Amino acid sequence: MLKQSITPSDVCDLLNELLKLDYDCANELVSYRQQCNESVAAHQSIQVQQYKDDPFPKVGIVGVLNGMFGIRDDGMGAICFEIDNGKILGFKITPPTDTSYTTTQAVPCEHNNTTQVTVCGEELSSSTQHKVQRVKNVS
Repeated sequence: MLKQSITPSDVCDLLNELLKLDYDCANELVSYRQQCNESVAAHQSIQVQQYKDDPFPKVGIVGVLNGMFGIRDDGMGAICFEIDNGKILGFKITPPTDTSYTTTQAVPCEHNNTTQVTVCGEELSSSTQHKVQRVKNVS
């Protein structure tokens, strides 16, 4: 039976089920980023990422899924995921930005001309940065 509507909670539940059924599949699916054009990057609700040292914006599945629900006033999407040491722990509704729950924030780094990604105030290594869903077009 087709659902007539879905909520961000429905999407999180399905992604968490996928994570339990086949962790490697879920991790690869969520980690993968496809290069996209400027029209996609400029879309009003699809979230993309663009590092300062990479001229091409990239989009992942969570950015597309977030696009279905729009963007909050603080620039975050409805869905986020928590990672620890590069491992996806689960998907949740993105909480208000004033909580201590894992949200991602990307800011330009003046000293090395790259983008620093932080989760819970800790800078991620470059090897795990590609696994984090972020707000669009950070430069």
